[in-house]
Amino acid sequence: MTRRGHPGSLRPVETPAAGTRPTSTSRTRRGAAASAPVPERADLEELRHAVYVLTTAERRLAQRYKRSGQNRGPGRLNLLSYLAVEEEATHGQLARYCNLNPATMTVLLDQLMEQGLVQRRQDDVDRRVWWISLTPDGLRAIDEIKAEWHQRLSEVFATTSDRDLKAARRIIEQVAEVFDSMGDD
Repeated sequence: MTRRGHPGSLRPVETPAAGTRPTSTSRTRRGAAASAPVPERADLEELRHAVYVLTTAERRLAQRYKRSGQNRGPGRLNLLSYLAVEEEATHGQLARYCNLNPATMTVLLDQLMEQGLVQRRQDDVDRRVWWISLTPDGLRAIDEIKAEWHQRLSEVFATTSDRDLKAARRIIEQVAEVFDSMGDD
């Protein structure tokens, strides 16, 4: 067995010996027969822990941005990036894209409107529908935020090959697919 230090570290995780399962609990996949156990792979546990480290680091970053008043967190970046690509979207489309409930999306959009980053326009046909788009200040803000992220990521991954970056992207996308496939049973 190996040991893990701080929960935010990527040090090895305490796991059972390779090819075995913990004996304290009986874990099976939903719908899978209990008689066909899946062999443990220590590398998969390491990947699961690395994903945990990534998601908690993202939450800490969002909290630091919020406390500092910078409002440059990853969630805001994703919302503004979506609007930069799509040009405009409805409240519901943004809520679904950002995986936020409508009330939370309303608060976020109100903040972005107060900051002059987004604007609302009522639909010409259905007056209940409002279209949200970036303002010129919003376009400048997304360019600044993307530049900041690009600079930081370029520094951190300067010696990482393009091949490794593509492999990392594919793995992260596969993990996202796993997340999306779980919990609906």
